[in-house]
Amino acid sequence: MPVITGPTGPSGPSSFFEINSLTIDNLNFYSEVDYIVSPSVHGLSSSSKLISASLLQDDVSFKLDIFDPSISKIITDSFVRSTYFSGIKVDLYDSNRNFISNVVDYTKNTNISFTSSSLKDSIQNYTGFDSINNFRTFFLDFTTCSIYGDKDTYSSLLTYPQVEITGLEVLNTNPIQIAPLLNDYSYAKSISTYLVADPNELPSGDANLYNPASGYLERDLVYQNNRSKTFFELVLLHLGPLM
Repeated sequence: MPVITGPTGPSGPSSFFEINSLTIDNLNFYSEVDYIVSPSVHGLSSSSKLISASLLQDDVSFKLDIFDPSISKIITDSFVRSTYFSGIKVDLYDSNRNFISNVVDYTKNTNISFTSSSLKDSIQNYTGFDSINNFRTFFLDFTTCSIYGDKDTYSSLLTYPQVEITGLEVLNTNPIQIAPLLNDYSYAKSISTYLVADPNELPSGDANLYNPASGYLERDLVYQNNRSKTFFELVLLHLGPLM
């Protein structure tokens, strides 16, 4: 039974909209979530509400169960329609609880979704491209707000594990087959590969900004539906005499 605190509205109910639970609604086979985690271990007060998750998926959908005091009911998979309810805001913090940005500004929908790309963009605007791998663990704070200023927060600590290329496997076949070797294939979303004429002319910074010269090869390997070693073929053409 939720404890109702805060000032009373014109019709009598408290304006404290408590978040009873926060869950991830679309967890895939590779991702993990912990709903029983100690907040104090992660720099929060012992009374804070927290879940933690290791995410190996592109989209993440959160579901909030919110107690609406104006009708004394828990709202889930819907909108909180109370006139006393301002909405839910979602703020992004780094793992040390430094504020990065607001990513949702007062929605009344109890279902809130993000893509890994949108979260990456918010973090990259704060860190710059070169430092983004240092911020693969971060908090999303979900906060309900009433028209009287009463708030309730439920935090999530999210980690996107870092994939590392540890080597290459080359098969001496025709055509040649090459596979990147990874520290953990379940971590991978995609890898962009480039064949360039000059080994000193490689993509730097954001690879999406790299436009290889005409005749260069670019190949994307997608791992989301096949989390295992993946080969691509390299066809070498003999365009003229060697001598």
